Parts: sequence; structure tokens; C-alpha cells
Amino acid sequence: MGRLDFPDAAQKLAVVTHIIERSRADDAGAFRELDGSHHPATTAWLQMRDSLQQIVHTSCINLQDTGSALVAIANAYAATDEEAANVFEDKRDNLYAADYTSQLHTAEPVAPRRPGNRAAQ
Repeated sequence: MGRLDFPDAAQKLAVVTHIIERSRADDAGAFRELDGSHHPATTAWLQMRDSLQQIVHTSCINLQDTGSALVAIANAYAATDEEAANVFEDKRDNLYAADYTSQLHTAEPVAPRRPGNRAAQ
């Protein structure tokens, strides 16, 4: 999601931002009256267009930042998870090795115990 979906959505918003920006060139004649003056709606339109462009631009940046943060969090979690799994495996192997070694000194050899291995218990 953070690696693909968020950057893809941010890219689409970047395109929209540029389309809105390019609309400035069309605004000069779009609201001109026949006598050359500007229509009263011109100011409101320009303010709305600029606000919309800013909102879309901010959303684009936020999506990029969110995607990057999700990737960083996932990578950190994976590294921590892998480290914890390695520590667990080492401790488990040491525990089974110690259990097996202690059983070697008994009169009757017994197979090492592992979770789920009921036949050897």
C-alpha cells in the first residue's frame, strides 16, 4: 500500500495540480466582458481555483509522505520481527540442546522433546 498505492494516488494528484495550474492561461479571456472589463465572478473564480490547487497540492505531498512513512514503518517492523525470530530460534535450539544433553546422562536414552512431538515424550 505505502510502496504502490499512495505514490500512485499522489502522482494522479500531481497531474491534477498541474492541470489546475495550466488553467490560469485560459482565465484571462474566460471572464472578459465584451467591453474588455472582467466579469464580477472573476475574482471569486480565481480564489476558488487557487484554493483548490493548494488543497490538491497539499494532498499530493501528504500522500507521498504517508506512503514513505508506511514503508519505513513496515521495514522497521520486519527488521525487528526478523531479529526477534532469530533470538527465539537461538534460545529454542539452546533449550532443546540442553534438554537433549541432560537426557544423554540418564540410564535410558530419550528423544529430545519438541512442541507437538508427543510420541517422543
